[in-house]
Amino acid sequence: MGKEAQFGVRWPALSCQVSSSEGEGPPWTKKFVYWVRLKLPLRVHRLFSVRRCETRTARAAKRTPSDHDWRWAQDRIRSGESISVLIQRLEDYRYDKPRPQYYARRTVTRAYAKVALSRGDNPEAVVQAIQAYPPNSYENGEQYARQTVQEFMTKLGMASEQQQGASTHQQEQAQQLGLGVTP
Repeated sequence: MGKEAQFGVRWPALSCQVSSSEGEGPPWTKKFVYWVRLKLPLRVHRLFSVRRCETRTARAAKRTPSDHDWRWAQDRIRSGESISVLIQRLEDYRYDKPRPQYYARRTVTRAYAKVALSRGDNPEAVVQAIQAYPPNSYENGEQYARQTVQEFMTKLGMASEQQQGASTHQQEQAQQLGLGVTP
């Protein structure tokens, strides 16, 4: 007779994989599963442990190759690799895309804009850096770069600060000009 029959309790299987060898998952997984199975009542186990574990597993499983490319590009940019090298590597790697050059240029330039603006780089410097790589060869590189930078400044909440700073600067210049002119 098994323990389920003796006690009338059936422990549900966890959805997380428990790895026996090192390097195949979080090191705490075995201890966590052991603790959950032996220390927690079934109700608590079902409410917290299994759902939390399933959510973590489902979230990791939902990452697409494009998500991976996006994260890869951001990591490489943070480490200091050049835009042109990253575009070429991504283009070679994602030959499965209908337009690999478009995909690589768009992914890397947008990732560069996000990383550079997040670390506080000057928006004009970011425009200068990515304007040479518009996704479509017929596009105006500067216009594409300005739109991309503006989009990420808005997403990062920097647009209002930048506009306020520009309007204040314009007001100061107008006041200085006004003070220097005598009727």
